[in-house]
Amino acid sequence: MKRRTRSALKQRAAIAIGVVASLIAVVSVVMILRGDSDPATASDTNSDGVSGGTSDYGSGSSSADDEKSSGSGVKKVGSKDDPFAALPDPYASSHGTNKLYNVVMTLTSDGAINEGHDYRDGKRAGTQVANKSITITRTVRGPLPVGRIGGQVLSTATYVTCTVTIDGTVVSRRTAHKPGYVAVCVG
Repeated sequence: MKRRTRSALKQRAAIAIGVVASLIAVVSVVMILRGDSDPATASDTNSDGVSGGTSDYGSGSSSADDEKSSGSGVKKVGSKDDPFAALPDPYASSHGTNKLYNVVMTLTSDGAINEGHDYRDGKRAGTQVANKSITITRTVRGPLPVGRIGGQVLSTATYVTCTVTIDGTVVSRRTAHKPGYVAVCVG
């Protein structure tokens, strides 16, 4: 009798382990699929509070391609000392010719935001708190991209939108919708 009971317990344990392993596998697949969404099928706002954005700093045309939200656009990264700390260096590669570009970078919000920006030529502004909006205009020499701006949503704001315009053409626009999240535009 005891052998049958032990055998039945072993069978039940094996079934329970199999069910748990199957659930873990299903949850893992769902998480992988949700994290690797295609921009063509993604909704306008995902669960991370990220709205769609545009970037086209390579060709200089007026049309813009959608960025994946997992790209360098909107993330909960950085720190008060360096909002770009966890992001890849956009100036490691270049596109186009070494010429002068008129760069206009803006951040717009409905409350206070942390702001930081830098340029290909190494000029960089430390992080500062901006009230609602900030616009920075500068002429920069170099191949594209030539400038980057980032804004972090603070507790008094509900969103921040960054925009980079080069020679009159909007080349990047991103929006973050949750406190603590950062929108970064490169152009």
